[in-house]
Amino acid sequence: MEDKPIEGYYLETVEGLFFAVKGVVHPQERFFAYLRYVPEPQGERVREGIRYRRLYEFEEQQAFLEKKYPVYLGMDPILGTSVQCVPLSLVKKIYNPRWKLAELRERKGDELENTALKFAHLLRNQAGIKEENLGVSGSLLLGLHLANSDIDLIVFGMEPAKRVYSVLTNLMEEPQYGLERLNPDELKGLYRRRSQEKALTLEQFQKTERRKVLQGKFLGREFFLRMVKEPWEVDEKYGERIYTPLGKVTIQGRIKDSSEAIFTPCVYKIEEVEILEGDSEFLPQEIVSFRGRFCEQARKGEVIVAKGKLEKVLSRDGKANYRILLCDSEDFMYEKSPE
Repeated sequence: MEDKPIEGYYLETVEGLFFAVKGVVHPQERFFAYLRYVPEPQGERVREGIRYRRLYEFEEQQAFLEKKYPVYLGMDPILGTSVQCVPLSLVKKIYNPRWKLAELRERKGDELENTALKFAHLLRNQAGIKEENLGVSGSLLLGLHLANSDIDLIVFGMEPAKRVYSVLTNLMEEPQYGLERLNPDELKGLYRRRSQEKALTLEQFQKTERRKVLQGKFLGREFFLRMVKEPWEVDEKYGERIYTPLGKVTIQGRIKDSSEAIFTPCVYKIEEVEILEGDSEFLPQEIVSFRGRFCEQARKGEVIVAKGKLEKVLSRDGKANYRILLCDSEDFMYEKSPE
């Protein structure tokens, strides 16, 4: 398989399930991926005469797979936990975000497709990047979008991502480009769609989300941008580090380095850490998430409170470090208000 899937790609299985690939580091014969769309007669999305339903929450995906397709769940010896993954032998088709955007340039699309194309064109011209650095993901990639669907774009490569992020920050302040941040009512809707009630108050959520630029509106259409490193830019191969889950903890700490906050997966280096809840003698040095919702979550120097899964990370040289992984709907990270 020459076109190796990474974050932003989708996989269609032999049963007609659609999975979103997560991360850039994968085993040889399978891909880490989350279930997104499943065939269902009452589903509101239609593709090639078949109706589909989207599964939004991780817990819903897990329950569906446990009941109907447990072959896509399994204990991973490197990650030390059960994960959703798609064996290479069960992949029917790979959906490449770059190829999809190139296809849209060559044909007449619908309103959403044309708006996504305009957005990609704006970012490419303003940031001075190449066409191959951009792709379209999500429901648009699969042809499963609705009239009110969001625009999901991918920027591939560290340098192109930094350029796009830099210009996007400026473009948000210039009305003539058609870009704007989400307003309070739209953030309230996002809060509910993400089922954040268990994790954060609405006020905490809005304070964090309203300053983000990887999400917003373009020509009145909501968008989400995902920045993804190329495989050769990632300093890890599957199996080089062993991960051991140590239970849930809530911590307080100060952001030491947020330079990786725009990427998926995102990484925040932390210091001055203390455990607020949970039984652990080990202090994490970083916070990591493979979920785009945790990008741009905090900035260097801010004091944050975070809840997630504490993991021991054992390198090949025998050195152990610790991290917090933000993964389910009850996990959170927010800036602590000054006392």
